[in-house]
Amino acid sequence: MTQMSKERKHKRMLRALAKAIRIITVAPFMALTAFTVMFICGGVFHSIYEYLFALLFITVLPLTAYPLQRVLPSFKNKGRKGQRTLAMIMSVIGYILGVIYALIAELSTILTLVFITYLLSGVTLFIINKVFKFKASGHSCGVAGPVSVIIYFMGANLQGFITLLCGIALLAAALWATIKTHAHTALQFFVGGIIPIIIFYTLTLI
Repeated sequence: MTQMSKERKHKRMLRALAKAIRIITVAPFMALTAFTVMFICGGVFHSIYEYLFALLFITVLPLTAYPLQRVLPSFKNKGRKGQRTLAMIMSVIGYILGVIYALIAELSTILTLVFITYLLSGVTLFIINKVFKFKASGHSCGVAGPVSVIIYFMGANLQGFITLLCGIALLAAALWATIKTHAHTALQFFVGGIIPIIIFYTLTLI
């Protein structure tokens, strides 16, 4: 194998790794991870039904954008752009239903704040992308939000510190994968990621 062939193989491997990281860290899967950690640790969900409803609104509904794009005429022929727009719409619908459910069912304070954070982050991201025409990363928003929640949930202790380090490493991996796949610039990634952090920690202080 020539040196050039080795370099091409290496580049293909790195790109495949980047794509795998992007898939693993999509917003619905990150939400699934965060909710599952909180459910297992206890103190947030009062029942398994609250956990399942949380997954329905924050994980399942956003994922329905992918099969729906294939059948909805308005999005069917718009490729990745149409898929991204529909995913944003379905996510916001799920977030709205989540907030309504949180208020009606009188969920725990932290869980209610999580639902509100998702809704406000989704609306803010939509405005930045559609009104200001800046391609803020929804992917980084979907990673940074759950990471912030888990760090807050773990508290100011050793577990919280370890979670913080893991969160930083995860965000760094997601940033590398995003740039490697040319999905967003570093600035677009940063803007998308800072949105849920600011919103969530502001809500915790109110």
